[in-house]
Parts: sequence; structure tokens; C-alpha cells
Amino acid sequence: MSTPGNDSGGNDSGQPAQPGPAEGPGPQQQPPRPDGPDMTTPPMGVPAQPQPQPGQPQSGQFQPGQFQPGQFQSGQPQPGQFQQGQFPPGQVPPGYGPPPGYAPPKKKRTGVVVGVIVGVLALVAAGVTAIFAFSGAGANTPTAAATRLVEALGKGDIAGMMTSLAPAEAKLSLDYTAASMNELKRLEVMKPDANPDQLAGVELKAEGLRFDEAGEEQLNDHVAVAKLVAGKITVTSDTAKLPLADKFVDLAFPNGRIDQRMTQTIDIADVVRGLGGPVRIASVKVDGSWYASMFYTIADNILAAEEIAWPKQSIPANGAADPETAVRELVQAAFSGNPRRAFELLAPDEMGVLHDLGPLLLSEVQAGETDFGLRIVELKTTRKEVNGGTRVGLESAVVEVNGQRGSMRRVQDCYEVQDPQGQVKKTCAKDIVADFTSGMEESFRRNTGRALPQQLKDFAERIVRNFFDAGVMSTQVDGKHYVSPLRTFSELMLTVLRSLEPKDIEELAKAGK
Repeated sequence: MSTPGNDSGGNDSGQPAQPGPAEGPGPQQQPPRPDGPDMTTPPMGVPAQPQPQPGQPQSGQFQPGQFQPGQFQSGQPQPGQFQQGQFPPGQVPPGYGPPPGYAPPKKKRTGVVVGVIVGVLALVAAGVTAIFAFSGAGANTPTAAATRLVEALGKGDIAGMMTSLAPAEAKLSLDYTAASMNELKRLEVMKPDANPDQLAGVELKAEGLRFDEAGEEQLNDHVAVAKLVAGKITVTSDTAKLPLADKFVDLAFPNGRIDQRMTQTIDIADVVRGLGGPVRIASVKVDGSWYASMFYTIADNILAAEEIAWPKQSIPANGAADPETAVRELVQAAFSGNPRRAFELLAPDEMGVLHDLGPLLLSEVQAGETDFGLRIVELKTTRKEVNGGTRVGLESAVVEVNGQRGSMRRVQDCYEVQDPQGQVKKTCAKDIVADFTSGMEESFRRNTGRALPQQLKDFAERIVRNFFDAGVMSTQVDGKHYVSPLRTFSELMLTVLRSLEPKDIEELAKAGK
């Protein structure tokens, strides 16, 4: 489709790169650490802000608006570039270069994601979503969609936030947050009545938010960018209100619970000055209505920071007749020099951003770079419906690489691999567990003076056996089947939680003492 370019001038940024749900979207719960949650880290993905002493600049940290692009050349100030009163006392006086430890602001930082976007989308990116019947209505314009999102954020309205997001993104978060929370309740880490539609432990407030409606930017016929220019977002976290189960608290804090209350305010005006332009929030058009999109927002901010226009055409979705064929064709395409076909087989609702970015990404792939001469001769799989998709597992496969044929098949808890010379190597779950626990047992004895508890050995065996049952997730859209990378990754993370038992948490807590 023909689309206008992305006017990203003036969006040079020296902000540090922020991680995004597109690199790992879906909500995930990690196994509890032996010493309990890290209470020194601000929740919801918001970075902690060091507090400088009066008159003492912190090494490597810029204040919004402190330096302007082009003011430093090879570390030397240029005549007439500093304005009186531009820098507060004790920082950078007129006529001097940056103090020791500072570096000139850099342009074109790959992976730059605007800090305030993390604040706006923090709850979603952290996997805190609502359990409710998803039936949200979109907005009439991209700016209205972005406004709905940040207003819901300011009220701590999780359901409102979810109905403001693109339906596929909201459903993805919903499916895996619900599954993760159920596992944590089973493990007695969270209270039985913990409810993700209540923002326990976090208070949010948004005030004075203002968008530049005249500056709204249309990227193509279904993606547009709203531009946030003013307002404040305040996040207050109180670990005492986290819905942790009493049993887990006793294990994690044997000497008494340590709680902390923290508040952070993001001033949009400061962020805009630091960026040299407005905060960009992307929205996507679905069935005639606009929804804010965290995936498109992250991608757009990266492209804007790099001053790269969005591709004028996308790679259209072209699914397969069934889940097994979708997985087979994607693997075949990825390893036989046909990456375009691999893009076609990605879920168009969840991974629409990759379809739109596809031509740009393909332009970076050299001819033949992904051609490993691989051909799938035969593939047998297992199928299981789970968490809104279909998990396709490997039963057996015959592959040919550069004319040489080999095979793999599963036999109970073992995999047998036959190389082109006919030699067979057998790898079993029990062998992997034995290798892993032998090293773990030696380390455990050295650090604690005790033998590794049998409970932890059993956990190691459960997790290995469960990973043998892992597979690739697929979804169905408009009668066609596609591969879902985010659901695949989320299922792997859930495999860890599913392998744990409440007794394992106790043993891990004891091991950490």
C-alpha cells in the first residue's frame, strides 16, 4: 500500500534505550527469587532516578534541556552558543565545556524508546492487566485513542487502559497475565483473592495532559501518531500494599517485612525539551476505530530516533491451512533464504507492526544470508489448545541440509537424532537433569555445607520434562493459521512456573539464607 513517509525531524535523542513488550510482549512472571521480591527496584518498569546533591552534577546524567545538539564539538564550547542563565549554578557555566564524566549528546541511538512512553505504558509492559470481558470500543481519532489511554492511566483504571489498547495486544496480555497470576496463587506467592483489575501497591495520577492535535501524523492508512506535549504523570508505589501471601512474606523476610514507598513524577515538558520534539504515541486502526498500540509506539520511537521513515508498503499476511503447516513453512522459509515468507506467516493482528516494518527489515538482509540449504522432508507434530492459541510440538522430523539427510524423533522422554552417516545419538530428560544437578549439587554443598534437597532435584526434573513438551504457538485469523512469537515465548516462561510446587518455594527460600 502507498503510504507517506515519517516526518521524524527534530527527534534526536540521547535518552538511554528502554526495553519494550515488542521484544518480549507479553506479560510474564518470573520464578520468585530465594530472597523474595527486589523491594529496592521501582515496580511497573519505571526507572529509579538518582538524587543529585546541590551543585554536584552526576556523572553521565543530563537534565532535560541542559545541552542542545551541536553545542559541543570535540568537547570544546563554541563562541556564542551558551545563553545567560541557561545552566543552573554549579553545573555548566557559560564559556566552559562539559564537566568531567559528561559526554556530548549523541544522535541516532538505535533502540531509543522515549522514557515517558514507559511511564504511559508501564502497567501493560509490566504485564499488569485486567481480568474482564474484553469488549472495549475504540476512538474516532488517533489523538483521542492516545488520550483515552493516558487518562485511564492517570485514574489507575486498568480496564480502561486495556480497552484503549489494540484488541490483539489487550487479549495477548489478558491471556498470559491471567495464567501467570493463577500459577502464582497456586504457588502461594500471591494471596488467593489477588485481583489484577485492582492496582494494588501502585497509585497513578495524570494531570494537565495536552496533545498537539494539529501535529497528528498519519503514517499509513491504519497507523497514526499522536503527539503529547505537556502534562505530568506521577507514579507512587507502596510495597506494603502488594498482594503477597503471608506464607511467602514469612519465607522471604524471616526478620520482618521491609517495605518502601516511592514516588516519581515525569514532567512531559522536560521530556519534550530533552527530545527536541513531542512524545510520540502510535495508534492503529482496527475495524474503523483507533486504539493505542504499545508495539507500534515502540517501533515508531526507534525509527524517529534514527530518522528513518516507515516503509511505504507492508508485507501482507498470508497464512496456512492449519497450525502444523504454518510452523513448518515458517521454519522452512527462515532457513532456506526466504525471509519474506516467514514474515507472511506471522500473526497479522498481534504482529501487524512486523508486517509493516517487513520491507525495511528485509532490506537489511543480504542475499543468501539466511539460506542454509535446509529442506524439511517430513514433519510430525502434536497439537494442544492452550491460552488462546494452538501449541504445536515436535514428534519427529526428517530434514535435508545441502543434500545430506538426518532425522529426529521423540521416544517418551528422550530424543533420538540420526546424522547423515546413520549414527544415532540419544538425549533423555534424565540425562540432562543428572548433568545439571551434579553441578548444582556441588555448588550448593560448597556454599551451604549441605546436600542439595531432593525437592530441588525434583523441580529440575519437572522443568526439563515440561520443556520437552514445549512447542510453537499458532493463532487463527480470518480462517488462516499463523505463528505467534510472543505467545511462544510467554508459554516458555509459564513452563517455569508450571514446573514449580509450593514446597519448591520453601526450599529455594531456605537455600538463599
